Amino acid sequence: MQKRVDIQGLRALAVILVVAYHIWPTTVPGGYVGVDVFFVVSGFLITSHLVSEVMRTGTVDVPRFWARRIRRLLPASFLVLFAVLVATALWLPRVLWEKTFSEAAASALYVQNWMLAVSSVDYLAAENTEPSLVQHFWSLSVEEQFYVIWPLLIVGVVFLLKGARWIGIALAVVFVASLAFSIYETSASPSVAYFATTTRAWEFAAGGLLAFLPPVRFVVVRIAACWGGVLAILLSSFLMDGATPFPGSAALIPVLGGAAVVWADAPVKNVWSPAFAARTGPVQFIGDLSYSLYLWHWPLVVLYPYIRGNDPELKGGVLILFASVVLAWGTKVFVEDPFRRGFVWGVSRARTYGFAAAGMVAVLCVVGAQLHALGQQRAEAEAVAMRAADSGIECFGAAAMVDTECQDVFRAPVGFDTAFGQGDRGVLGTDCLGGPNDVVVTKCDMGAEDGSTRIAIIGNSHAAALSSGLDLYGRSHGWEVVTYLRQECLGHSSTRERNLPSATCLQWTESVHEDLLRDDELDAVVFQSYVFAAPAGMDELFAEQAHDTWDKFERDGIDVIVVNDVPGSRKNFTPSCLARHLQEDDPCSVPRDDAGVHLTNAMWEAAQSAAAVTTVDLTEFVCDDDRCHALIGGVMVYFDEHHLTGMFSSTLAPFVAREIEAGIAASASPARGGP
Repeated sequence: MQKRVDIQGLRALAVILVVAYHIWPTTVPGGYVGVDVFFVVSGFLITSHLVSEVMRTGTVDVPRFWARRIRRLLPASFLVLFAVLVATALWLPRVLWEKTFSEAAASALYVQNWMLAVSSVDYLAAENTEPSLVQHFWSLSVEEQFYVIWPLLIVGVVFLLKGARWIGIALAVVFVASLAFSIYETSASPSVAYFATTTRAWEFAAGGLLAFLPPVRFVVVRIAACWGGVLAILLSSFLMDGATPFPGSAALIPVLGGAAVVWADAPVKNVWSPAFAARTGPVQFIGDLSYSLYLWHWPLVVLYPYIRGNDPELKGGVLILFASVVLAWGTKVFVEDPFRRGFVWGVSRARTYGFAAAGMVAVLCVVGAQLHALGQQRAEAEAVAMRAADSGIECFGAAAMVDTECQDVFRAPVGFDTAFGQGDRGVLGTDCLGGPNDVVVTKCDMGAEDGSTRIAIIGNSHAAALSSGLDLYGRSHGWEVVTYLRQECLGHSSTRERNLPSATCLQWTESVHEDLLRDDELDAVVFQSYVFAAPAGMDELFAEQAHDTWDKFERDGIDVIVVNDVPGSRKNFTPSCLARHLQEDDPCSVPRDDAGVHLTNAMWEAAQSAAAVTTVDLTEFVCDDDRCHALIGGVMVYFDEHHLTGMFSSTLAPFVAREIEAGIAASASPARGGP
């Protein structure tokens, strides 16, 4: 009974920290450590239960264990998932539907953490920081994977090593190996480390090892250890924040703190003991509701701004907290308890596993139907936009910035679809963009198959976005377009100074240049990249390297075109911003001084001082004298913060092509048969 009081009190503390962090993140900046405390508690409870069963029977009835976990966890989680699907359709802008539905499917299958880990290293997806209604299911996914693997690990140890005494050693190995990997991965790939099961396994192992420790004998030591654990958790919650590398070694503080509270088993009747407060009704009540409270609070936090139109602040946060507790209580009484105790379906394993399968299939079917419908709507929106582009509407997209007679240039037209714009990635939705460490060149042939003009485009993802429009332009105007695209590489330098460019970028660049110089039909090379400022003291060296490369192409009769970068929306995720402000005139625009127009662009500056290089400035097509815009001529400019949508790129292409043609005509080379 006493241990249960401690556990419930620890659960209450953990869920309060997590909920407070999500509602008031600046007040409890490290409240996310509550999740780590949950992992410790789960590790202790499950390991204690499994070891006890091994000691009684010599093994673990794994199917029975899994069935009990299903009855305990899945009914409430399925209820919340279906509520989320309904809430998404009712209140969320359509631009967030695909992400929410996809993550709901991953949550139903309890692989949400891995989906988030993959998205965090996806160069394009990582910039979509808008949270879904089910993002918090990542930790539940980690727990469910623990529940699947842990009994198998224990059964395997007992079977192979012929004794329960080896279980503790196995957990110690898991603890050390996973902690070491967590520290490494937190440094190497922090976003992946945060969500990966492999970087969190040691936290469960820490709780599991408590089952093998002897109890603390002296009351004073028990009380002191418990207070030390509580203090470690609280200090973590208020001193850590989003900038703290986590989990890694930093997670040791809340994990060991939670472990100390469980191990201490502090007396509940001693007024100086933390457990004295933990035994009170409100604390035990919150501890009992901790699972359902965790499930419900996050969707309400995300939904609140969309329903009320503003961030929660104090009153809104209190309202979210109250609603979360009410929903958690109702779920506990009417869903969790009846299913767990068998009042609804008995304790039949067949019905239990059938329920789990049926729930997962039902969520997947609803999600699949919604995603299919969303795909059809996107296709229809794309068809409408393409017809508008093909018909030569004068005020459509970038053309609206040129024609002074255009009206309502920055207002959304009737039926404007932000969901289409978010998915409109053009070339960036293909495999033509190489990864940040690639040395093998990815070359894509676009435009016309046998055109009268042949150009190559070199650069990173911004050059890829520009390629989307030039690909379509090339098809209709007889241009051959070949792309050489790679993340984190400008493609202009053939030498390396102060570790710039990277070794892989330099190798990739050399291969690209060799391929281009062998291309006898090539008329021009187009360079574009994100805004890049040369490191201090390297401005002249950067320009010299660029000039050497461009001169090499010019000597071979290949004209060089350098396109300036677009300013981007700068920390303002365009699709979701437009979805929230679509009824406004000129939604989500920013003052020109706050956009990226003023940022130093080393390649652009180098091009300004290169006499033979043709320069193309895109600024006038996305900015006027005062502001830079996110919606122009009925077209979304960016599908994230700074990558052009395929549609806007296609409306921009005729103007870029005109400058390229002028550059080629002005410097017709004798080597290419010019005058």
